[in-house]
Amino acid sequence: MVQQIVVVKSGAGFVDRLQALSHIIEYCLINKAVLCVDWRDYSWGQGQWDFHDFFEILGIYTIPLDIVIRIVNAKIVPVCWTNELIKNPLEKDMYKDEYCGPIMQEGYKKIDGDIIVTNCKGYRYYHTRNILTNIRFKKNISDLIQQRLLNFYLPATVVHLRGTDRFTPEAIDILFKEYNLLDEQSKKRVYHISDTVELMNEWIAKVSHSKLCNPNCSILKITDTSKKATHLMNSSELQLFGIRKYELIIDSLADFVALTFATNAIGQTKSVFFEVARKLAQYGGPDAIAAWLNGYKPQTV
Repeated sequence: MVQQIVVVKSGAGFVDRLQALSHIIEYCLINKAVLCVDWRDYSWGQGQWDFHDFFEILGIYTIPLDIVIRIVNAKIVPVCWTNELIKNPLEKDMYKDEYCGPIMQEGYKKIDGDIIVTNCKGYRYYHTRNILTNIRFKKNISDLIQQRLLNFYLPATVVHLRGTDRFTPEAIDILFKEYNLLDEQSKKRVYHISDTVELMNEWIAKVSHSKLCNPNCSILKITDTSKKATHLMNSSELQLFGIRKYELIIDSLADFVALTFATNAIGQTKSVFFEVARKLAQYGGPDAIAAWLNGYKPQTV
């Protein structure tokens, strides 16, 4: 083969896979490899949507999966991947170390193989530059995100109530202490984002003027978000509440965007969602983030 192909699958949450993708983009840039992203897995697209329904890749050659699987006599790395497994969406039993492959490790030395496949599990070094430069929301997705943030204004403090914080009784108290360290001006306009209604209610009990960045988010329809992370719910489970998985994904993307634009942010630093959003804010700034969204920036009032 003239050019190596890297097939990227994942079973992780949105920002974990975004972080891994930035690592793989770096490999592709260094080794002039062609990229194929497959996010139809049980966690993201659930066989109905893919990466390219939401994002575009810039500055790197990409190839559709249906062309990759037609290639014959190719050396696939790691060997546990077959054409049949590559063709299908990632299943839970393929989100194991053996399916990770050598690309998810330190360094970017070219791997000996024609088609390199990974489930993105394991080590990755995220490149903020690659996220800002090589990935864009599609125009229709950018429009949907903007619709969800119509009532989000700057300057603002955004509080991230991480879903797994529901297992830590003191989590809200810790965040509230951080909030109290803010100056009075920064406390005036406060928004929160979360995938857990119970945490939202706890937070509002302490900061009554805090509002949702996206006041019509889908998870408000779920009667009990304390038992299972909403991003792990399948389409059938969500349909019981009148929610489409697609809408839940857009809501999550809108939350992430709001967190990147926030003047101040409060959240768990061990949360990859929070950490990456704030690194984009720090190293990219509003203009770089706006480029993701076809120039959109929240209003400053």
